[in-house]
Amino acid sequence: MKSFLQLTIILGIVYCAIGVDYVITGRDMEFFKRCEKEDDEGNIALDEVFQANLDISYADDGEKYLANGNVTFKIPIPDGAIVKAHAEVYKWQRGEWIRTMFSLKRDDLCQAMFSPLEIWSAAVKSIPKEERICPPKSDTVYHLVNTSFQGEIPNLLIPDLAGTYKIVAHVTLAEYIICMSAVADVWRA
Repeated sequence: MKSFLQLTIILGIVYCAIGVDYVITGRDMEFFKRCEKEDDEGNIALDEVFQANLDISYADDGEKYLANGNVTFKIPIPDGAIVKAHAEVYKWQRGEWIRTMFSLKRDDLCQAMFSPLEIWSAAVKSIPKEERICPPKSDTVYHLVNTSFQGEIPNLLIPDLAGTYKIVAHVTLAEYIICMSAVADVWRA
């Protein structure tokens, strides 16, 4: 009996320690958009900061969106300004958005922006290296070529993460605070 109990505990630990891969796909054709009033703690509208000229279409797999075009940064930011970001994640449950344990905070977003270790790396790697300017100057243009609104989280030790999520992000650029939100679906790969 003791051996059976030990084996059961060991198998339980191994089962729980096996990571699960998840896929995140943006839900709307306009993936990042202005926050709802109840979420918005910003002092400048998203469309006053960025001008997007994007063609968004489905990829050949019919599952993910691809963005092609450019995004132009419109406001002046002083040299050496620190760009910060803070995002909260909510899950759609029982007809309302419930705050989750997930959040993201980057005290120097420029340092993290083009890092291959970040969750958004698949999206920003399509930006040509010579355009990877952060903090952006006024009239900086980022060209997006077949940029996917889909990402992967490999080897996560959470057994059931599938569902619909909303991300509310506040980005601080010098004296400006921008709020943007996105809705995404998450499922097991």
